[in-house]
Amino acid sequence: MNHPNISGILHLAVLAALTTALSAPAPAQGGRDAWWRPASAAEWKKPCLVEWQRCLEDAQAIAKATGRPILVVVNMDGEPASEHYAGVQYRDPEFAKLTQAFVPIVMSVNRHSARDYDERGRRIPCPRFGRITCGEHIALEPVCYDKFFEKQRYAPRHIGAPLEGKKTFDCFLNPTAEPVISALKKNGGKVPSAQKNDKPALARITSRDAGDRDAVEAAYVTGDAAARKALLEAARAHPEAEQVDLLRLALRDEQAEIRKIAQGVLAQTAKESGVMLVAEALRTSRDSEERKPLLEALARLSKGSARARTATIVYRALGAKSKAVNADAWSKALAGAKPEPQEVDFDALERQMTSLQKKSKADGFTAADALELAGALLTFAEERMRVGKGSALLFEDAKRAVADAEKRGAQPAWKVHALATRVAADFGDFAEAQARAKKAISGVVAEAASPGAAVVLSAFASACVAEIQKANEEFKEWSSDVLTDAHAAYSALLQHPMCTDAQAAAHVDLLLQVDAPNVAAEVVQAALKRFPESALLHERFRARVLEEKGLEGLEPAYEAMVKASPDLPGLQWFAGLATLVTAEFHKKGGRDAQATDCYSRAIDRFNKSADAAPSFQATADHYVALALAGRARIEFEADEVEKAVADLIACVDRRAESAGTDDGLGRAPVDTMRAVRVKLRESKRDDLLAKLEKAIDQLEEEHAAAVRGADAPPTSQPGNK
Repeated sequence: MNHPNISGILHLAVLAALTTALSAPAPAQGGRDAWWRPASAAEWKKPCLVEWQRCLEDAQAIAKATGRPILVVVNMDGEPASEHYAGVQYRDPEFAKLTQAFVPIVMSVNRHSARDYDERGRRIPCPRFGRITCGEHIALEPVCYDKFFEKQRYAPRHIGAPLEGKKTFDCFLNPTAEPVISALKKNGGKVPSAQKNDKPALARITSRDAGDRDAVEAAYVTGDAAARKALLEAARAHPEAEQVDLLRLALRDEQAEIRKIAQGVLAQTAKESGVMLVAEALRTSRDSEERKPLLEALARLSKGSARARTATIVYRALGAKSKAVNADAWSKALAGAKPEPQEVDFDALERQMTSLQKKSKADGFTAADALELAGALLTFAEERMRVGKGSALLFEDAKRAVADAEKRGAQPAWKVHALATRVAADFGDFAEAQARAKKAISGVVAEAASPGAAVVLSAFASACVAEIQKANEEFKEWSSDVLTDAHAAYSALLQHPMCTDAQAAAHVDLLLQVDAPNVAAEVVQAALKRFPESALLHERFRARVLEEKGLEGLEPAYEAMVKASPDLPGLQWFAGLATLVTAEFHKKGGRDAQATDCYSRAIDRFNKSADAAPSFQATADHYVALALAGRARIEFEADEVEKAVADLIACVDRRAESAGTDDGLGRAPVDTMRAVRVKLRESKRDDLLAKLEKAIDQLEEEHAAAVRGADAPPTSQPGNK
């Protein structure tokens, strides 16, 4: 099992695609906690009262209609000031009232809910910010970076941005919330009427305001068939409102008639914001007649939308057969191939090389002989390297032999290119390997089960990926054939005895990059059958389960996996990690009781994995330590300090080195130790404090200093504009 090394651990609760950093020069450890009061558990349970808009386009439309400036907010999990704003200020009625004079949008790259929509297409509001989805506040960050940030990423940050003119304020790196509160008081627009908006849903269909969108979607969910149809027809009549989430609900309606109406409205009215919904509808539609207007919609949108053009290309590519990689031929050739590397008879190989080398010095040495010698020398060099007895000189000999065979015009040409692909890969010349693989791919199926064929497949797939990435970087289009070929090559490679889990993961990543999640999910499932204990694949599997089934589907998915393969202790380890991820999402959602239960179950699963296989002990210890600290945080916030101290001591006893590692909530055990220590000192619980101090003494010096250190807040207010 290739589970993550602790030295390079990246906590897997934070999804890989969402790792853009928002950072400010931080004071020394302990300081910001001292001057930004953390929210209590009771405060976190209060609703967020700031009325965020879903996207920048909506905010701009409302700002234009009302004259109110946009309030741009940046927030980051784990950063003390950001935590204070999210848990205290944004839930405070007085602060929220000040934001009503603005059109607020918030961005955070951290995900707090496992997915944005449930199976019925209903929105799942972010538990940290309320009203908007995590996908929406994540998507806003790159959109707003160029427009508002002046190439500086700070969190927290509050910017006053009128639709026309310069920013009125830009507050960051403040020691208190007062500069932000003062700026909100001075720079807002006209506060909207406090009267309740009781307009019917049909009258709100033209509005882009998030509150009106919520009302329209709620009316759809609770309405009868006639009401739902009326809302859809209103959306058809007012495409400028871009009611994408209303259409998402309708596309998953229980009634086929309504789903068909929704497809028609989507095809007729979709704009840039609806491109991915059109692509989703195409993926789920089985009727060619239903797909036709959707494809026509993509074609219409493609004239002005790069995303629509890509969606069209992807749809076409994944439904086509590769001309370069004959999937049927590869499947037939690889049927029954064993994954274990075949033993090489080095003595026989040496005799072959010696005979050919002697022949090369005499007359009659043909191009075919040169090709055979090159293949023997390269295989000898690679196999000697595999058993730990390799030499750079052997590879140099092989490289010269391949060049000689090519110079002599050896045939078949694909075989020369296949050998050249392997040589280039061995020397780390991946560009050359990719170029050669393109010339070898059509013929190498003749020796499909050979190690060299795997190298060619991998290099060919990598060449296709590189072509797509280069085109994207240059804002150019790429041919659907490139994706078709890459998908076919990776699919064949997964059947090959020499395939690796990294190559299977690269296949999944490509499909996700081009927005083909349904095909990616199929590849993950197939790859896990081949590599059931791959950390790379389990990371992607967790992401797919969370996206498709939500948080409630993650633990059951792993329970089924463990039950199906009880002889694989590594699955118990991955089940523990999945349960730990579940605990952290529960904590983000304010569900402390469920989070506590999950932390306890995660500890039990990690312990079972370590008992079954000693090789899991180190990483099990690491994650158990984080789980104990996570549970301690909940106990501390519930004022159960005795339990919190006991779990923190257990955390240190289990693995003291993990005390400085952030969990999926952006919080390290030392952060909780510091907060508990302060509370014990303030409440004069000397008995518990003495126990905690003994545990702190066991930490590395820098971690102990982080727990015991304290800074004063800065006297200046850098960054205010």
